[in-house]
Amino acid sequence: MILTLFGFVACNNNSNKLVAPDFSAGPPAIVYKTTQNFDALVPVQLSTDQASIIAFPHPTDLKKAEQLTYPTQLEHGYLLDNRGIDVNTKFLDMTYEDYAALKEPPKADSLLHYLIDQAPFLEIYNCGNRHHFQDIELEINQLILHKELKKRCKKLL
Repeated sequence: MILTLFGFVACNNNSNKLVAPDFSAGPPAIVYKTTQNFDALVPVQLSTDQASIIAFPHPTDLKKAEQLTYPTQLEHGYLLDNRGIDVNTKFLDMTYEDYAALKEPPKADSLLHYLIDQAPFLEIYNCGNRHHFQDIELEINQLILHKELKKRCKKLL
């Protein structure tokens, strides 16, 4: 009985140490799951009516410190966005490597032909201001492992 009570207290204390997302102004920490593995494919933003591409990266935008800005792999198949994912994001049938090798940015209209999967997301969450985290990967993984992602983050999809 004492051991059970101790285990319960330890679990409660563990969950209290989880990060509480801060939704103050700043870049959001977007966590998501996709229907397929789109990790290496370039994301673009479509208009609300899905008729046109309203935002897409310049080929040089896909690198930071000479590294491609792939999403960060998290626990249980979740990904941490490093590009600007939202509910109107779709993916191009073009890898980061191929897109980053382009000499100049493509025209938005030409990218429409590269769109794949009209419903690529299973879930999308906003976990607050990205700069609020001390170690974003570790802290969000803790939310996922303790089944707190859905409780502490705002579900977007």
